[in-house]
Amino acid sequence: LPAVEAVIGWDDEAARAAAVKAAVVLSGKDSISRLPAWLADERDGVAAAAKAAVAAVKAPLAEELAALALQSKDAVQQGALEIIEKRNDTAALPKIAALAENGDLETRQALCRIFGNIGDESSIAFLLNQLQKAGEKKEILAAEKGLLTLCRRLGDAKLYLPALKNAFAASKAEAKPSLLKAAALAGSQEALDMEIAAWKNEGDAVKEAALRTLAEWPNAAALPTLRDIAATAEKPLLQVLAFRGCVRLIPMQNKKNAEKANEMNGLLALAKRGGWGT
Repeated sequence: LPAVEAVIGWDDEAARAAAVKAAVVLSGKDSISRLPAWLADERDGVAAAAKAAVAAVKAPLAEELAALALQSKDAVQQGALEIIEKRNDTAALPKIAALAENGDLETRQALCRIFGNIGDESSIAFLLNQLQKAGEKKEILAAEKGLLTLCRRLGDAKLYLPALKNAFAASKAEAKPSLLKAAALAGSQEALDMEIAAWKNEGDAVKEAALRTLAEWPNAAALPTLRDIAATAEKPLLQVLAFRGCVRLIPMQNKKNAEKANEMNGLLALAKRGGWGT
């Protein structure tokens, strides 16, 4: 081990990286004590090799990595979080969640990504909380991306849709579009009802977000609502968004092609009468 560690000091990048990997293999769980120095090492290859090697260690490391993330800053903290993610160490999530309270923007963004990529149903509450507290657009987008990733991974809408509906009722307007996007993943009537209610009852920005979500609905169930909006909306932008949604969803119906063609022709006629179709 001393000989291997000596190679880490060499000028050759490939040799340094190989030596870090070998040191981790030889030390196993004990390599955690050397990890902060490797993660802070700015020489090419050292930090990357350390993260890859420690991520492959078979021994449980969730507690040690969480402690390192909580006690460190900058490159060491980010490196520890990255290793937790690579190792799928879900046991570390409840502990590193505390970093959201006093961490910087980069740390909060990383946490949203990690909870989305490796979290389970219990992680929904964390991501919803980050979405509600987000002050900058970057934070909102990070929380939204993490939430969408987690909901897709969970798959079963019963695991996330009730939480999304409850959060929507209590959310600030800035967070509601993200919740509508996540709810749309369910593609169910319950989720569709949530979108339609948002279209009917919310302010202009959320109404538009709901319409954009309806236009991207995963099945043809949103078509009747989109037809109605295309025919009755007062603003040309909303009419056009609804029109595009109809064009997208009409072919998804379980109908004969001739019927679909007739519906498309009727939609084009509506657009011409309104003077907004292109």
